[in-house]
Parts: sequence; C-alpha cells; structure tokens
Amino acid sequence: MKLQHADLAQLEEEASKIQAKLDKVMQQLPLHAKSVTGFSKFTNTTFSTSQRFIKAVNKSSTGIELVKNLPGPEGILRLAEGLRENSLTPDLSLALENTAEQLDHLIKIFAGSHSELKKILSMYPDNSKDVSLEEKTRALLFDQYQQVCGESIDHYVGFHCVNINSRHPEKISELILALRKNIQLAPGARPYSLMFTDSEKPIRLQKLDFKTSQELAPFSADAPSNTVLKDFSHPKIEQFYSGINRQGNAFIFSPQSDQLSNFDLACTHFDSQADHSPLAEKNSVNLCNINCRAPGKRLTLIVFLSKKLAKSCLVKTSCTPSSLKVHEFEHTPQEIWYEEIGSAPKLKLFDPVTTNLDKLLDVNYIESTISPCMDNLKQVREDYTGYLIDVNFPNWLTTYNIYFEYA
Repeated sequence: MKLQHADLAQLEEEASKIQAKLDKVMQQLPLHAKSVTGFSKFTNTTFSTSQRFIKAVNKSSTGIELVKNLPGPEGILRLAEGLRENSLTPDLSLALENTAEQLDHLIKIFAGSHSELKKILSMYPDNSKDVSLEEKTRALLFDQYQQVCGESIDHYVGFHCVNINSRHPEKISELILALRKNIQLAPGARPYSLMFTDSEKPIRLQKLDFKTSQELAPFSADAPSNTVLKDFSHPKIEQFYSGINRQGNAFIFSPQSDQLSNFDLACTHFDSQADHSPLAEKNSVNLCNINCRAPGKRLTLIVFLSKKLAKSCLVKTSCTPSSLKVHEFEHTPQEIWYEEIGSAPKLKLFDPVTTNLDKLLDVNYIESTISPCMDNLKQVREDYTGYLIDVNFPNWLTTYNIYFEYA
C-alpha cells in the first residue's frame, strides 16, 4: 500500500504529537531511569523492550522515524504498567497509555499491524536529517519578522551556573552569561535591550563594568555584579552602551541608527544570593531562560546545575510567550505548562567535564567564553550536571526555559 500525500501528511502530524509527548516523558523521568538499564529496572520490563523505547525516543529526529523504531502498542502498554507502579509522577503512565492508543489508531488507519506500518514507511526516504515542519515554518517567519522589525541575532547563547551558597545555604548563587552573536540592527531600528531574569522577576540592574576576561576579578559574594567581556564583544561596545532603561531591568546598547550595525555582545551577571535554595522550600521551581526579543537564527541555553541540586529535581523545558511576564507571578509548573507555544525544546544532558561544547554545538566561541567565568567563580566542572537546549529559528517574542522542579 502506497500512501497518498494527504495520508502521509496526516501520519506525520500524528507522529509528531507522539514524539512531543514522549519527549516530555523522558524529561520527567528521574536521572537514574533515563538509561536503558535504569529504565528496564524502573519499569520492571525486559531489556530489549526498554532499549527499543529509549533508543527510539532519544535517537529519532522525526515523528515518522520514531513510529518506525518504537515497540508496538502492547510493548508500550507493558511500560505504562511498570511506570504506574514506580513513577514519581502518575501522569507518565497515562502518557504512555495514550501513546499506545495513538499508535494503535495509526496502525488501524494505515496498516493491519505495526510491522506492516513500518514496512509501508520504509518505502519513503529516511527524513531523519530533514528539518521538521515546525522548524521550516519558524525559518520562514524569521525572514518576515526580520524585514518587519529591522533586527535579528544569529545566535542567542545563555549560560547559567547554579549552586548552593556555601556561606548562606538557604540561598543559591547564580552566574548568568549572555552571549549574542551578530546582533544586526537596520537603520532606524530600536536599540538592543539586554535583560536578565531570575525565577520570579526581572533582575534589578546596577552599574555595568567593561573588562576583558583577563581583567576579571573573582566574583564578589557581597553584591551583584554586571560585566561586559570586551574581548568577546564588539571593539566599540562601550561607545554603544546607553545606560539602564527607566524600569531598571535592562542594559541598552545603541549603535548609530543611520546605518546598518552588526555587533557581538557578551555580558555576565553574578549574584551570590540570587534566590532561595529550593532545597529549603517545598514545591519550588528554579528557572533558567533566554528571552527572544529580536528574531533569531539559533538559540542555545546551557545550564551547569550543582549535583547537590540536580539529584533532587525533575528537569523540564518549555517555550512560553514573553507576554507571560515573569514579574507578574511566581512560576508554577501548571502556569508554564498551559502557556507553552509549540513542542517543548528537546533537553540534552551532558557531562561538563568530558564534553567540549564547541564540538557538540559545532561552533568555536562557547568554551572560550565560559571558561574564564568558571575560573573566576573558583568552581570545577566535576561538581555540576550539564543540561542544554539548542533550537534553530526560535519563536520570536518568546522565552525559552529550562526549569527544575523540586518536590
């Protein structure tokens, strides 16, 4: 049986929904259950079933590829039964039951069995390296938005290093590095505004220093600090700086407005008492994010989370509208969930010690920017767990989040 174009489009849409759902399941699993062996023990199912499931979810780039690689509906139901007994979150079992129903529905529509459906799909080219429909749409919108507003950024990079304050364990310390590659402002475009936010509200900003990474002194525990790293920014970045906005929560950079301006910007914010320690509060959420104020070609959010914190939380991601102001309420998981735009960005876990982020992300500027910041924190990567999301053509006027739920 050869699928018609409309049938294939319908199958791709339904398969993408399954992929988004299973990505969320993986995000909410405890760390020890994310490996094949760990998942097999956690669900009390066979190694082969767990291996097929974990490999399908982690390695499939498209929904179609996922459907071809997943266990059949019966195997997924066995996993759901195991999760019902062991899961920290009851919703995970229900999500897998729904997945089994969706997969069974696709089989009944397009084939007589799962193996037959896989055989039919094998007739079509492997699109595992193709760009998803959602990303293609965002890429088209980028071109339009860029023309409308006259501004764009090639690469948003955010780095957060979060640890428990050693002197005040009821607080957490946080270093944020905002790196923006090739900020482009057309003649007459608005100035570039750089804002930092914590889990609850925009951060009130104070004096901005300009130093090279060699001139950086160890970050002070006495007061928050903000520093532009001159060796990773435009040579005239100090001339571009216009001050802090009237609300006191954004640094403004204003190149000459009568000509096209392209510039890089790297800026750090450090606060030794950035927030309450989630280990000292119940049902606490710690949030790390990047706000896409200008249309962007790529967004990468990287978090080094203290292992003391990492072992006590569930890690999730989301994309929320910037109209959901972080200073209007304290975030709860429910608020973040219901305000999501599109599918949640895929979360990647990595070892900060053995992973070269430049090689992982195919760039040549992230490691050199992060390293001096870590040196001045007097921290070693062995004490942290690494998380990141990497999105091509992120949604404009949205905020991309990695958030940590503590029971």
